[in-house]
Amino acid sequence: MVSAEEDAASDAGFAGISEPFVDVVGFGVARVWRTPSEWSYGHGKGVVMPNVFSQEFKVQIVELSRRGGRTFMDIGKEFNLSPTTVSNWVRAADRREGRPPGRHPGGDAEAADKAEIDRLRRELAQKEEELEILGKALAFFARRRDQ
Repeated sequence: MVSAEEDAASDAGFAGISEPFVDVVGFGVARVWRTPSEWSYGHGKGVVMPNVFSQEFKVQIVELSRRGGRTFMDIGKEFNLSPTTVSNWVRAADRREGRPPGRHPGGDAEAADKAEIDRLRRELAQKEEELEILGKALAFFARRRDQ
């Protein structure tokens, strides 16, 4: 005659397993047939190994990001990198070179923008002066025509 515990163990798929194991595992837990390398990555994918890039490649990516108004996302897509990876490389290069933290990689672009703003302000002041002179000339000739 089969005891109630043995019957429950065979119903749960644990036939032939000793009773202490059944008590520890319980009846609602399914067996896992995956290897440790598959535990955190899903079945069949194995362990994901990080890519290793040469220092020369990293320096080239940093120079690209500093040179011309391209975003980390653009550079990442072109070279199949994460934008965060590109950002980390630029930040690390800034620290190595003693640049202040928090600066956008296009520091030269910021200086160029400031110079352009200054030039446009001077040009606006000149145009306002010209407009004032033309307004006075118009008033002068309008009075002269009425006489």
